[in-house]
This record gives sequence, structure tokens and C-alpha cells, in this order.
Amino acid sequence: MVLNDHKLSATVIFDDTGKTIQLSTKQNSECLFFDKFTVGDDDIQLRLDFTEKGIDPETGHPTLDADFYNSQTGKKRKLKGERLTAHHTNTKPGEPRCYEWSFKETQHKIRVMITFHAGICESLKFNDRFDATITKASNPKH
Repeated sequence: MVLNDHKLSATVIFDDTGKTIQLSTKQNSECLFFDKFTVGDDDIQLRLDFTEKGIDPETGHPTLDADFYNSQTGKKRKLKGERLTAHHTNTKPGEPRCYEWSFKETQHKIRVMITFHAGICESLKFNDRFDATITKASNPKH
């Protein structure tokens, strides 16, 4: 399922700051993307992963996926240590689409509201029929 071909949007609320954002899509992607941000010398790209592998089988929710890039070179960093721990985050049990993501000194409680937009196209065909019987009457002479 390529998301930019479907009518799907997501609003994210960061409970720690109150900030609300709309996630974006990328061409031929099965993810919704956050704006990049920096922690230390890492540029971080968070995304909601809607691929078959990215959906949590217990909740049916997408995984919050983090990629890490060297802020000086832009090269993708290897996933080890703290980066590996922060790479995949699933929703908190008992809270619909609520993620607690942390890396180094940064922690975010993230609530996601996903909207599926559906359109309805209706076609109405109306047939009508009218029958009439006309009887010609003459005035009888008296």
C-alpha cells in the first residue's frame, strides 16, 4: 500500500510540548514522516511504518521507526547501542496509538490520530412512467 495513493493523514500531538503537526508522505512510500530534528550530533527521521513488517501484530498499529544520520555528513548511522534501542517503538499498551520514544536526553510521548478519508460516488437513475386514458364524452341532448 503506497500511502500517497490513498486518502490517509495523521496528526501528531507531542504531549511533552503540546506541539501538533501533520505527517507527510513521500513518493512510493508506505510510511508517514515527521520533520527531521537533531539530538546531539544525530539528525533523526521518525516515521510511522505501515509496511506489513512494520505493523505490530498485537495492536495493528504502525511501528514508530527512527533513522539516524550524522548531522555533519548526512550519512546514515549504524544501529547499535542507544540508536538500536530507539530504532523501533510500538504503542503503549492500553493507550491507542500512543508512543513513548526516547534517545539520549530526549524523550517524547507521542499521540497519533490517523484519519482515513473516504469518498462516496453515487449515481441515481430515475425512470418514470405516466399512463392516461382519455375518454371522449359527448353532451347528451335533452
